[in-house]
Amino acid sequence: MYSENIDSLEERADHLPETELQTYTATSDFFNSIHKALISKGTKLIAGPRGSGKTHLMRFTYIKCKGDKKLPLCIYVSFNAYLRLEPFLKSKVDALDLFYTWVLARILQALGELINSLADDPDLTDILVGFKAETLDDVISRLERGIASEIIMERDISISRVIDAINRTANHFSRKRSVILFDDAALTL
Repeated sequence: MYSENIDSLEERADHLPETELQTYTATSDFFNSIHKALISKGTKLIAGPRGSGKTHLMRFTYIKCKGDKKLPLCIYVSFNAYLRLEPFLKSKVDALDLFYTWVLARILQALGELINSLADDPDLTDILVGFKAETLDDVISRLERGIASEIIMERDISISRVIDAINRTANHFSRKRSVILFDDAALTL
């Protein structure tokens, strides 16, 4: 019985429903200072050992921003599947290009998820993101499964198109600026 209780207490922030994460988060002055730093201007890096709450802080910030129009448009992107692309390093000459395509597609996918949660309009999502969700999902899935052939987006997807999509979305939702939270980015980049 003891081990059952321990297992039921172990929750990862990236698996918790948003309502639970927001409802059951106990904040402190330190926690709030990190939250404020994440939504302030400039680059921030949260470093700490596994299980120290980095993902929790980022998802909490994402949820708070999503619900408050006075806060920045906040996009939460997890790169926890980055290891699935590692075999390309030994098998593909254009491995870095494929990796960059995956990173940018993941950002656009996360942006689409945010738009859907704010507006629940697939047509609006496709317009603001600039790519159909199914296309992004397919590219990400193929790359994570090690299938590099027929990846048509690697020429179409670019940093400038991602920036344009984020700016269009921020303008549409009347947000003055945007914040992108990269989870597991240090391992990825």
